[in-house]
Amino acid sequence: MKKILFILPIIFLCFILNTSAEGETVSQEVYNEVYYSDLSLDKHYSDLQDAIDNVKEGGKVYLKKDFKVYSSWNTVDINKSLEIVRDEVDNYKIEFINNPSAPVFNLSNNIDSFKMTNISATGMTSEVIDGDILNLDIVNSKFDNCTNLFMINNYSTKTINISIQNTHFTDTNMHFKDDKTISNLKLSNNTFKIDTYKNRTIDLKNINLDARDNSFENYSMIIDGDLENTSQVINNHFSGNGKILIKTDGEDINFNENKIFKTFDGAVSYEKATTTPIDFTQNWWGYTTGPKEGIIVGNVDTSNWAVFENFSRFRDDPYTINDIKETISLMGQVPNGTEWIFDMDENNIIDFLDLIEISRKIE
Repeated sequence: MKKILFILPIIFLCFILNTSAEGETVSQEVYNEVYYSDLSLDKHYSDLQDAIDNVKEGGKVYLKKDFKVYSSWNTVDINKSLEIVRDEVDNYKIEFINNPSAPVFNLSNNIDSFKMTNISATGMTSEVIDGDILNLDIVNSKFDNCTNLFMINNYSTKTINISIQNTHFTDTNMHFKDDKTISNLKLSNNTFKIDTYKNRTIDLKNINLDARDNSFENYSMIIDGDLENTSQVINNHFSGNGKILIKTDGEDINFNENKIFKTFDGAVSYEKATTTPIDFTQNWWGYTTGPKEGIIVGNVDTSNWAVFENFSRFRDDPYTINDIKETISLMGQVPNGTEWIFDMDENNIIDFLDLIEISRKIE
């Protein structure tokens, strides 16, 4: 009898150890911060998916080695809110090798947010990010030669809020298309540049756009679908061969105080045949006389353009007594780029005729 009583606790102990090994009764430990690296240390994981699986909700995953994407087998599933970070002192990057057909980061539709900070990605891929989430943030990052940076196909009615700041894009497409509802995109202080012969596009559908202080060189911008709020495109720099193509109702879009250096036919095109023009007023077109003939297609209001590149004066601003005083002080001088407004008769000299013309225009 004593032998039986002795054996039973041993059997029970073995049962507990077995169930613990199978993970049925012991939960996996997770951390606020984990590291994707080759170091054999606590919280360090040589597999990026393992690192993500072991970080807490809202935690950070630090890249401490290159992540090379060879095929669709490298897809990383994101099933919780988290941030992927690279320290500024590091040179590690995400590199696409063999044009994988699946997205690198596959976002689950039940997570709140995904953030990438100081990330460098290079190479060809079909999609870098895909999925349904509430908040997507990209900060201080760099993307080179990514065929499609983002392709978000929203299969639910959730509104996605996307924010991209201080990020550099070279030869990289950006596609945000929401097929079920209207989402929001904020672009601020980013650089978009094409260094090759390739055509690259920022393609938006059903996206409210707020774009400020960005530079677009040779990039095309397409705005399509429905808008819920007024899209504001303010204080940006557009140059090169890319087009600005508006396919949606222009009454919900304002392009103001931008520097638009476009000289080719059809550079700005508004495809909707409406009686309400799209607002492209108060922009600097590279010339004191406004946009060149032929570059505007459709019902686009380019009136009251900036007559100086620093936006200190617009075409329809009224003249004042101070303008007369300044003209008197400049009489006899050859006008430069900031004084042409007083050369009313365009004879390249500020004279008494300009003074008379300005006095007539004072309201």
